[in-house]
Amino acid sequence: MGGPVPSQSSSEREILAKLNAQPTALRTDAEQTCAATEGGRLVPTLGTGNPELDDAARNAGSLDDRPLVVLTAGRYWAPPGLEKQAADYHEIWIHQLQASLAQLSRRGRQVVVDAHHDVSEAPDALVTATQEVVHDVRREK
Repeated sequence: MGGPVPSQSSSEREILAKLNAQPTALRTDAEQTCAATEGGRLVPTLGTGNPELDDAARNAGSLDDRPLVVLTAGRYWAPPGLEKQAADYHEIWIHQLQASLAQLSRRGRQVVVDAHHDVSEAPDALVTATQEVVHDVRREK
């Protein structure tokens, strides 16, 4: 990462300096987390920070009664100095944003797994959820 952009505030430069001091894996996590920030402050209403993904989710409509399991990461990483904001954002992520995905189907349910952003850290939960959906679909035929 290069030097600070002239329009950055001193707090933004301080956050950037802290992030630059982190190992590469942590920096990647921080960049993903910071996709939904405003001046270094986590803002859940900004969604994921990816406009295409956010628009697709908003326009998804209903899945009627199709089987659906939403796996939600139960752990998170917080940039140094933003621990409270990250915890607050994570609560909204789990109980509002991810929960609303499960509500796209009348048969949807949410499972919070012991993992960070990548739910493949919980392979048993991933396999179980997939098996449940496949079983439900086969039972309907």
